Formats: sequence, structure tokens, C-alpha cells
Amino acid sequence: MDPIISEINAADQTIRAAFMKRQGKGARYDAHNAPTEELLLARRGAAYFARQLNELTNSELYGESRIPGWTRAELISDISYSARSMANILAQVRSITSNKDIFQEPNLKLASTLPAQALRYLFTHTDIHLNVEFRDLKAEDWDLPLPSGLHPKLKIRNAPYLRAETIWLGTYNLSAGCKLRHLPTQMLLTNPTAQYIKNFNQ
Repeated sequence: MDPIISEINAADQTIRAAFMKRQGKGARYDAHNAPTEELLLARRGAAYFARQLNELTNSELYGESRIPGWTRAELISDISYSARSMANILAQVRSITSNKDIFQEPNLKLASTLPAQALRYLFTHTDIHLNVEFRDLKAEDWDLPLPSGLHPKLKIRNAPYLRAETIWLGTYNLSAGCKLRHLPTQMLLTNPTAQYIKNFNQ
């Protein structure tokens, strides 16, 4: 197992149960059968991306990323909007409704012109929104298929890994100090820049 992922043993489960009891009924938690390792990978990736983002000055947000032709602001916008899109998809699954608007492509060029503080807020807000949706999924939701038009052969439980891939590859391509050696081994199967571009174009 990659060192970035912690094994949850019996002691950890006991500690988690005690923590949940202290938090009370109003707090949100992942369902008991949620893909724990993939969620952890995605959340650690988001935390690492946030640290890298905070190390950039406001003017550096509009500098070049590792993706040819993309500024860091465009990359931040893409990562943020992909989180929003995934959150909306999960919400649709829970509500059993159909909304074609969730598949509309955002205008990255326009979003990348947002003021620096707005870009930072966009990432923070969309990441929080996605985590809320993950935690609101019931046990039976995790094995439902993703909506047609978006990875039709995958299930909801594959979504955290898709998010992890986006956020870790995005962190590397932000070019703010992340090196290849900082990435989890799962993300090093291909060239991180080429893989991000490939995922974006799918």
C-alpha cells in the first residue's frame, strides 16, 4: 500500500466511533461502506493543493502552469469547476432527478480572469461542497452507476479516485513547488502533464 494512504485498523475504528459520538447527530460522516482509501487520497490531495496555492502570490496565480497554453488561474478554475460538477452529479444521484446542465462546460478563460481572492475562494468553496456531497451519500448510493454521459461504466464509488487523480495531477501541473517524488505512486503511471490534458479532453 502506498504510504500516502493510512490503513484503518480496529483501533482507528474505535477512535473514529468515539469521535463521532462526541460530535453528535448533526455532524456528517462517510457511509460505512464508502471507499475510505480513495476518499483519503482525494482529501489529502486537496489539502496539498491548498498549501501549494497559498504559497503563490496573487500575481503568480496568473503565471504559466506546466500545461502548455494554460495559466495557473485556468488550472485552478478547471480543478474547481470539476469539483463543482462532481458535487452536482452526486446531488443528482441522491435526488434521483435529471439535470443536463451539470454537463455544461465552464468558460475557463473567463473564470481565469477572476480576481486572485475570488480564485482562491472558488477552490475552497467547491472542495468543501464536494466533501459535503460525499458525506451525504448513503450506503446504497455508493454502488449506483454514474449518470450516462459521464463514465457510464463506472459507479459512484469510483468518483473519489477520479477526484484524487484530478487534484494530484493538478497540483503537479500548478508548478508551485510540487515535484514528481511528492505524488502518490498511483499518479506516476503516466506523464502527469499529458495525463491531465488527456483527462480534460475526454
